[in-house]
Amino acid sequence: MKTYLIVRVHGLRQHLLKEDDYHKLIRGDIDLDNLGYTTSIKENNIQELIEDISKKFIEKVLFLEKIAPEYSKFFRAFLEKLEVENIKAKLRYMRGSGGLEYYYPYHYFIDREKFLSIRNEEELIKILSETPLSIKICIDHIKARKGRISLMEKELCLDAKYYEYYAESVKRYSKIIFSAIQLEKILTYTYWSIMLGRKDTEEIFLTINPENFFLIEMGFHLLELKISRFEKYLENKDYSSLISLVDTLYLKRIKRLFLENKNNLYTVYYYLILIYYEMKNLEKIVLGRKMALRPEIIRGTLKIIV
Repeated sequence: MKTYLIVRVHGLRQHLLKEDDYHKLIRGDIDLDNLGYTTSIKENNIQELIEDISKKFIEKVLFLEKIAPEYSKFFRAFLEKLEVENIKAKLRYMRGSGGLEYYYPYHYFIDREKFLSIRNEEELIKILSETPLSIKICIDHIKARKGRISLMEKELCLDAKYYEYYAESVKRYSKIIFSAIQLEKILTYTYWSIMLGRKDTEEIFLTINPENFFLIEMGFHLLELKISRFEKYLENKDYSSLISLVDTLYLKRIKRLFLENKNNLYTVYYYLILIYYEMKNLEKIVLGRKMALRPEIIRGTLKIIV
């Protein structure tokens, strides 16, 4: 099934949105229902639009799982990005800082009804402890050291734990995808180094898995980014430049890997990244249009891999 999966993915890549499609959508020349979605930016509210966009993304991933069920664990681990976002949104909501209670329509480890019924953090952490996303040890470690734990530290514990689960899903049959996931990890590592500081970020990653000391170094090496340069941006608080640099290096690297690995499973991973970015780009366009932002502002938020 692997060969058939790779062939299908090469075909599916031809149906991805082009840069011109995004520009037309931003200008209002076309709407989502012209692109195969069931909703319209003009007619539907933000929640309905985001749900429609994310459902389409989920369907695309599950279609691949149906073609090659032997890689189900990997496809589900990739989709788990959405459930992780739901859990973080739930934590923020319970702290009173999350706005409306809205979640992606994807529930795998915690079914929807059970998830929606959770009313406090302790209950959520207990339920998570029965899944591969358990962060109890990480939370206990931080509490023992500091006497307390912040909401952002809990979110970082969850992100770090997710990457362990995600990388483990492919470790057995694709070293190159495993390495690419370490590149993804650097994106998250960068964000949290800005939000919490590099020292606390690294400590939490190491608490989740001591091997992260080497895996994060691997990620920087693959990005061709010296850690000393990374630290300099943090010291100067030049955060926007740092994010831009890491994003640029990441997109450049994953595309180069694709060009070198068109006939193996990395092609499937690369396609998953492309459709994930497509989903996120559409979310940004929807939010930008609903907020009446200028077209150039919306365009500046998009990440387009050409």
